Amino acid sequence: MDFDEFKNQLAEDLKDRLGNVEVDFHDVSKVNFQYEAITVRPENDKVGVNLNVDLLYKNYQDSHEYTSVLDVAATTVEKGLAQRPEVDVSALSDYEAIQNWRGCIRTVLHSNAGYICC
Repeated sequence: MDFDEFKNQLAEDLKDRLGNVEVDFHDVSKVNFQYEAITVRPENDKVGVNLNVDLLYKNYQDSHEYTSVLDVAATTVEKGLAQRPEVDVSALSDYEAIQNWRGCIRTVLHSNAGYICC
């Protein structure tokens, strides 16, 4: 199975196994590397769990055990969703509240630590 077949099969199998989840793919850039991620989140929710599809595919290539890789992915998602914090996504898009918070932080930083840029 090539990479594209693997990731599409993984998405379908995670949906089947976990039920009532949405799955999508995107690129993730870290300081020293990039990878393709699959995000699994409950339906109609904004916060989910990212899995490194590149790493999962490498594990599949090394072991040739798709079911084992799927088991690890599903277990990781289940644990991640169970442990995820509550996030008020609407607060993150409230520009005025964020500007007020930023001003508050800037005041505290400048008064306590000298001139630190925000």
